[in-house]
Amino acid sequence: MRSVLIANRGEIAVRVARACFDEGLHCVLAASEADKDSLAAKLVDRVVLIGPAPAAESYLSVERIVAAALHAGCDAIHPGYGFLSERPELPEACAENGITFIGPPGEVMRRSGDKLAARDLAAGLGIPTGGGTDALPDGPAAEKAAADLDDFPLIMKASAGGGGRGMRIVREPAEVGPAFDSASEEALRAFGDGRVYLERYVENARHVEVQILADTHGTVVHLGERDCSTQRGTRSSSRRRRRPAWTAHSSKASAPPRCSCARNSAMSAPAPSSSWSTSTAATSSSSNSTRACRSSTRSRSS
Repeated sequence: MRSVLIANRGEIAVRVARACFDEGLHCVLAASEADKDSLAAKLVDRVVLIGPAPAAESYLSVERIVAAALHAGCDAIHPGYGFLSERPELPEACAENGITFIGPPGEVMRRSGDKLAARDLAAGLGIPTGGGTDALPDGPAAEKAAADLDDFPLIMKASAGGGGRGMRIVREPAEVGPAFDSASEEALRAFGDGRVYLERYVENARHVEVQILADTHGTVVHLGERDCSTQRGTRSSSRRRRRPAWTAHSSKASAPPRCSCARNSAMSAPAPSSSWSTSTAATSSSSNSTRACRSSTRSRSS
């Protein structure tokens, strides 16, 4: 791996660019017209324009991202997070074009990145889940499903993506139809997938995540848990290493099921197009000002 295309924008792209510099990798940014003069664009070795400002016509287009990588001669794509980072079509397109996707294979995404598929996988392994409906085709179907659950409050959730997008809390039957319309529309705009479903909403719950890391050789480890309960609306605004009253015993008990899910997600996934590497190939900067900008941003971040 010698040249990486960053398929993202803003602070995310800046962080990926810094990581590429640290590894001596040539760095190319796929940018919309709105981001061609951004900080990330000033940091990288090269910028390739991929379309106008609307994400659906730039950052959410698999075809444009892959075409940009091929045009720039990149042998790897880093999706950052959000946009196409959880869309299996991107790693599959990378594999078809001989490009390394820095992330999980498409089949793993289909099993774990989709909330409905992940819930089914966990249930199949005997891991307790919150239950809920399947994907809802329209507003009337959502209203019928809510009546069948008959346990308000409920939450309408996007099956794809994350970050709190495509979520609506429903406290009475009259709110179900409008919640379906707005949640589905937001999910479609953000993730290119408008599927939503209903499940019971747990009041005053804590949001605890277990971080999982896996390689291409079947090794799966957990990096401990983090508390994301401090939220603004449905989006986490801060994360901390361990939640209050979270004992060492609880931590040890929570991690193995997550590793089991990750391992089973990967079991039937095809081998990636090429293995990940930490190449130390020299990076040529396009100008002295780019070098200075890199140095100043690194100094501020250290």
